[in-house]
Amino acid sequence: MLKAGLIGFGGIVKGAHLPGYKALEAMGKVKLVAACDIRPEAFTEGVELNIGGGDSSFEGLHTYTDLEEMLASEELDFIDIAVPTYLHKKYAVDMLNRGYLVMSEKPMALTYADCQEMVAASNGRLMIGQCLRFSPEYLYLKKLIEDGTYGKVTGGSFRRLSAAPTWGWENWFMDPSRSGGVIFDLHIHDLDIIRFLFGEPKAVSCVAGGQQITEYAFAVSRMDYDGMSIFAEGRWDQQQMPFVADYRVSFEKANVVLEGGVVTVYPYEGEPFKADITPADMYMKEIEYITDIFQSGEANLQNPPESAAESIRLAETLKKSADNGGATLPF
Repeated sequence: MLKAGLIGFGGIVKGAHLPGYKALEAMGKVKLVAACDIRPEAFTEGVELNIGGGDSSFEGLHTYTDLEEMLASEELDFIDIAVPTYLHKKYAVDMLNRGYLVMSEKPMALTYADCQEMVAASNGRLMIGQCLRFSPEYLYLKKLIEDGTYGKVTGGSFRRLSAAPTWGWENWFMDPSRSGGVIFDLHIHDLDIIRFLFGEPKAVSCVAGGQQITEYAFAVSRMDYDGMSIFAEGRWDQQQMPFVADYRVSFEKANVVLEGGVVTVYPYEGEPFKADITPADMYMKEIEYITDIFQSGEANLQNPPESAAESIRLAETLKKSADNGGATLPF
């Protein structure tokens, strides 16, 4: 069983990573043995996220406030990086150069140039936590597209709406120089899955704003393909409202809708029906995937870092469009 260590013990770890590690240990695959955070109180306090509450408890976990002490004290195979975005490149490259298998939270980095440095250091040992690539609801949609079950896609829209993530250390999410704003932090989920589902767009555009909360607190993007466009909306201005993540995709012979966690197919002929999808923890599945292929020696085909880097290039292009009044730019 691989031994894992965490760098960072904030909200995403408590709300998503810890439950995944508990399941993976029960499966005999990965054991989380240590975690490091510069704040000792991080190991005892809970947190409320847009996706629900996060629990800091994890039986038997060795905790550290000094990274070098953790690395010297523990025999680790796998490092899970969950620090603020502006630190992703620094820690990922360092851990890769020391020979660890590394998963780093999304977004990959704040610039495409930083992503390229991470790819150069990866040697097949890096994956970025673009978790929607492991979500059954999105993989169901991908299969419909690839199989041509309802013909070609004619258009679609993706949404990810949230209150402002003010739970972060030193409120770092609200500082675009550290988080990239909603385009890089929240919107990146849909930008990445759109590329995963439909490939690379030919041209893109974006309008963004919401300065009363932070620069780039909302973004509405358009990705143009041959004969169709895909839209995505990301918002951090939904205060006092529940988190929303959904999609609507139109095919030649049906519409497919994710709403409230349920996928419904509306065929043009016949009755609507709920898709038969087996629930799965996408955070657990992404950790399972990277550790499985590392041990088997297989190539990372589902979520390679080179693809995550292209999602950052897309985010950079959309930000450039927003900064130029929503101009349409080639991609």
